Amino acid sequence: MKISVVIASLGRDQIVNTINSLNKGSIIPNEIICVFPIKTKIPKGLIRKNIKFIFSKKKNQIVQRNIGLMKVKNKYVFQIDDDILLSRNCLKNMLHEFKKLEKQKVAVGPMYFDDN
Repeated sequence: MKISVVIASLGRDQIVNTINSLNKGSIIPNEIICVFPIKTKIPKGLIRKNIKFIFSKKKNQIVQRNIGLMKVKNKYVFQIDDDILLSRNCLKNMLHEFKKLEKQKVAVGPMYFDDN
């Protein structure tokens, strides 16, 4: 299953942990698009083969998200913040919900799954 994840970021170091949690999941996205304001220094440890970096002329989370969303290549797209840690099955659970609602052409917002 091909999945894209879009992350609007200011280049804070926390994004490294977010990317690591994505890449340790039960489903690993084949495309992670990180959108930074222009002239942002990319944090160390962020280079991975499934990450694409895009730079925005505006420092604005909504603008950065939209830029990333316009560049995705996959059918399933998730947008997350740059300072969260995802549980191992987060994308798997979200994808399951997307597929249930696919014919209705709706988006699924934030969801909480208690893995305990």
